[in-house]
Amino acid sequence: MPRFKLLNIILGLFFSFLLTTSFFLLAIPDLNQKIIEIKQMYSVNSSFFTKMINFPQAGDYVIKVKYNFANTDGEVVVLNGDKLELRINKEKGIIRTRYYYAPREVVKEGKNFLRINFYPSNPPDIDLRIRNYLTSAAGGNVVLTLKNSVIRKKDFSSVVISGIIFFIFSLGLWVFTTYLGNIFNLSMPAVIYSNVIAFSPAMLLYLISGVGSAIGPFSLAVSPVYLFIFLFITILIFSIGLDLLFLFLFRKINSEAISKQGSLDKAGIVKSYELPFWLEKILNWIKSREFSDKCILFFMFLLIMCAFLLILHLEPVAEQLANVAYLALVLGVTIKFVRFIKEERRKSNEKS
Repeated sequence: MPRFKLLNIILGLFFSFLLTTSFFLLAIPDLNQKIIEIKQMYSVNSSFFTKMINFPQAGDYVIKVKYNFANTDGEVVVLNGDKLELRINKEKGIIRTRYYYAPREVVKEGKNFLRINFYPSNPPDIDLRIRNYLTSAAGGNVVLTLKNSVIRKKDFSSVVISGIIFFIFSLGLWVFTTYLGNIFNLSMPAVIYSNVIAFSPAMLLYLISGVGSAIGPFSLAVSPVYLFIFLFITILIFSIGLDLLFLFLFRKINSEAISKQGSLDKAGIVKSYELPFWLEKILNWIKSREFSDKCILFFMFLLIMCAFLLILHLEPVAEQLANVAYLALVLGVTIKFVRFIKEERRKSNEKS
C-alpha cells in the first residue's frame, strides 16, 4: 500500500506540472481590459467610403464589413494606403459579411485612414466592426486571437505568481479527490484510477490548447480565473461520478472471487462490501420517496448543474438542461396535485 501512496503523489505532481505548463501558455491576466472592439453603422452616399479610425494600440486587427449587396458586386478595403487581404466571406440572403486582415505593419497607434471602394455601386449603409481578436466564448473569458495581437502581451511576473498558485491549486485538487475516494470506501489503486481518469480530459484540453496556441497561426487567450474555475468544476464532477461508478460497479464482486483473493482490500477495488453509511442513508431515503418527490429532487439536482454551467458561461447547455429540469418539476407537481384532488374526493365521499 505505501508504494500506491507514493505513486499517487508522483502522479499528482505530474498532472499538476502539465496543467501548470498549459496555464503559462494560455493565461492572459486582465484579458477583458485588453480586448479592443470598435463598431459603428455608417451611411454610404458614394462608391468611396472614407473614415479616420482611431486605433488604441498598434497590432494585428480584423476588420469586419457587413452590408446589403443587392446592387454591389464587391469592395476593396484599403488602410493607410495598403490594400487589405480578404480572409473570410459569408453571404446569407442579400447580406454579405467579409473579414479583412490588418497586419501590425499597416496599423498605426492613433488615427488611421480607412477607405472602402465599392463597385459598381455602393450599398445604402455598412456595419463596420474592428477588433483585435477573431472570436470569443464563455462570456469573453476565452478569446481566439491573431498571432501578433496585443492581447498576447502579458506581464511575466504576474503570470509566474498565478502559475505557482495554479500548481498548488491543481495539486490540492488531486489531494482532495484522493480524500473523496477514501470517503467512498475505495482502495488506493481504485482512487488512483479514478484520479487519472478524472484529470485526463481537463489536462489534455489544456495541454492541446496551450501547445496549439504556441505553434499555430492563431492563439487562445484565457482569463486565469476561468482556468481555475473550469478545472475545479470539471474535476469535481468527473471525480464524484467516477467514484460512484467504481463503488457501485465493483462492490458486488461475487463471493467466490473474493474468497479466492482473500479479502476485498486485496481485490484492489473497494475496502468494504457495504456502502458507506452516509451514502446508504441517502439512497434509502430517496428510495422511500414517492415518484413525484423523486421528480422534484431530480429538478433540484439539475438546477445545481445549471448553476455550475452558468459559472462556466455555458449558457446554451444550461438553458437546455433547465428545460429538462422544469419538465421534471412540472411532472412532479402535477402528480402531487392529481393525488391531492383524488384524496380530497375520497374524503368527501367518505363523509357523505
